[in-house]
Amino acid sequence: MKKGKLRSYAVVSGLGEECPKCREKMERRKRIKKPETKTYFFTEWDYCPSCSHVQHYEQFKSVVWREEENTRSFFRSL
Repeated sequence: MKKGKLRSYAVVSGLGEECPKCREKMERRKRIKKPETKTYFFTEWDYCPSCSHVQHYEQFKSVVWREEENTRSFFRSL
C-alpha cells in the first residue's frame, strides 16, 4: 500500500470461501466507502493472500447495478 493512501476496504474475518486456484482459505473484503465515480461495483469480494486471486460474487453487486439488471430483464421479457 502506498504511503498516505487510505484503504477503501476492510477485512471481514472468517467469511471467505476456499480459493479455486490454491485451495487456501480466502479473506472476505468489504468496501468501506462508496466509489465517487462508479455506480457499478462490488460491495464485498474474496481475496486470496497466497496467490492474489480475487473472486467476485453476484450477490455483492451494488444496489444500482442490480436494479439496472432487473429493469433490463423486465423489459426483455415484455
